Amino acid sequence: MTEIAPIPPPKEHPHPQVAAKEKPQAAPPFESKPAHAAHTALEQIARGVPVAEATEIISENAAAAKSVSSTETSASTNTEVTTRTKESLPNKEAIDHLLTETNALLLELRDMRLVLSALATQAADTPLGNEMRLDALRMVSKMSNADMPPDAVIKLDALQKQITDLKLPEPDPEQSALLPIIATYNEAHPDKAVPAEVIHQIKSGSRDAGSTIAQLLQTNADLAQPVWKELTGVDGFTGLHPTPENILQLAGIETTTENLSKAHEIFGRIQHMSPEEQVAFMDVLMPLFMKGALVLMFFMPLMTGQNEGGGH
Repeated sequence: MTEIAPIPPPKEHPHPQVAAKEKPQAAPPFESKPAHAAHTALEQIARGVPVAEATEIISENAAAAKSVSSTETSASTNTEVTTRTKESLPNKEAIDHLLTETNALLLELRDMRLVLSALATQAADTPLGNEMRLDALRMVSKMSNADMPPDAVIKLDALQKQITDLKLPEPDPEQSALLPIIATYNEAHPDKAVPAEVIHQIKSGSRDAGSTIAQLLQTNADLAQPVWKELTGVDGFTGLHPTPENILQLAGIETTTENLSKAHEIFGRIQHMSPEEQVAFMDVLMPLFMKGALVLMFFMPLMTGQNEGGGH
């Protein structure tokens, strides 16, 4: 797998020191909370509503709009996945802390992985959301410090040590949180079910699954809706429209002039990647984030110049 060196910061701008947040106090393992209440604001942010305003919005109708499983078997499968996922998760506050520190470092480095770690930071308290959050930490644990300035090397080393100390469970493609969603969808839509070979790609961890799932999510709204609901906790969510402003907001980073300038550098780098750089970048990220589906859905519009703050 090819690793991409992070984008070196301009020499005329010294790196701002990212103040390390206090480590969270010990907390009970992973307390669940209603995903619709915690993450309804995500859709508002994605549509350009200021983050301070969006996070005050309470959705009173979300609970009534929950999707109904087509069979009791599918509901039972989802319950089993939820229980198994939560039992294997490290402390949620520790994960939140590390993702916040990761976002600050990636912005400082003008690193394109910030776009995905920002979404992982806001992922819902669901099996698929938690799977993405752990994938984000695994991504950081595998980052190279080649060509990084000394202060960034120190910060990355500290992050990687903390991630190692969490003892994250190994990813298991056969237990992917995406599979129960597809099973429920197939039972409700036998006329346009996801083919068995695609399900096999997911279970086997095939890198081909990423492009296949990305295509399905982009062309099949009936499948995309429950996937996005599971990932974001928002009913009717149609996907993020990445811009420098809302990526900073999702990452929990203040949208100052300096930070926006760094975020614009990241987006400019994505939009001007050569074909070789695109391949190298995909090689780094394809094993992560729903087998690369979100990578393709986020980055291809940016790479091809189709996204100017709009949709996919």
